[in-house]
Amino acid sequence: LAQGTRPPGVVGRERAMHFVKLSPTVSAADQVKVWQAMHAKAMQATPAFADGLAGYEVLQRLPDLASRQPNRCGTEMPVADLVACFWFKTKRSAEQFPGHVRAWRQADQQAAVDSPASFFVLVDEVEVWTNPSFIG
Repeated sequence: LAQGTRPPGVVGRERAMHFVKLSPTVSAADQVKVWQAMHAKAMQATPAFADGLAGYEVLQRLPDLASRQPNRCGTEMPVADLVACFWFKTKRSAEQFPGHVRAWRQADQQAAVDSPASFFVLVDEVEVWTNPSFIG
């Protein structure tokens, strides 16, 4: 699922990634729909975030991938059901993302999200290698 545009030349631009673990009561077929409903409410509640958003995409965990994976520390860790990636028009727009996540969690009236297993990161992309012969 995607909306808006992924900015060209994302190098040096802020991006937010929201790793979402959903309750086992939410079927795989409904995961994106649940996210969309909560996202729509959060967008209404955070107009500064909505105005600064260039685009986003939501990626869903493949059904054949286990919902828990071994951790190098010896325990298992949950694997996100959804990863939402957001691109912003400006650095100041990216600063609005934590408020959007708070509004998104407040929109969870059905307890569809496993909040302790969900998290987000703000990323500043840096290009470390360029292949001049790459065509694509």
